[in-house]
Amino acid sequence: MELAEILKCIAEDMWEPVSYIPEGMLLGLVPAFCMAAVQILRDRKLRFGKLLAAFLLGTYGAVVLQQSFLSRPPGSRTTVCMEILGTWKQGSQSKAYVIENVLMFIPFGALLPVCMKRARTIFCILPLSFMLSVCLEYAQYMTERGHCQADDVLMNAIGGSLGYLLFLLLWGIRILWHKKRKAEGLPQEV
Repeated sequence: MELAEILKCIAEDMWEPVSYIPEGMLLGLVPAFCMAAVQILRDRKLRFGKLLAAFLLGTYGAVVLQQSFLSRPPGSRTTVCMEILGTWKQGSQSKAYVIENVLMFIPFGALLPVCMKRARTIFCILPLSFMLSVCLEYAQYMTERGHCQADDVLMNAIGGSLGYLLFLLLWGIRILWHKKRKAEGLPQEV
């Protein structure tokens, strides 16, 4: 029964960040245009997959920033909890927040490696997820726009790692698809 309540809380909580997507998409155009400029200057060839990933990563970043920081008035949240899994012990809504923190960083771990070759290792994604989360928590703490919690940092890092595993899975499928097309004598790019 508690699982149903947690899922209900997550579903209700998702409406707010979804409402930020249109503005996020406008901001997502900035990294996409930057990626296009770099591609044209570097080798005069546009790679649609990287442009899409840059757009999605920019959109995602704008939505996360709005959801976790800008949508809250300064001074509205002042608590600090450094107990690991302290949030999980509190009830269905708190457990939903823990799961939402994992979900929030999955796109980061999945999209960054597409945009940046150097980010294609867990040894890059995990520390970046951790550091980005620490910066976000610190900004929330300093402006009192969010509860500063060790759980958030841990769950965000786990989410980034899960996103990276999703990237690896999809990248592996892509490689197998290209090998199959090559073996069949078909063009690689469609």
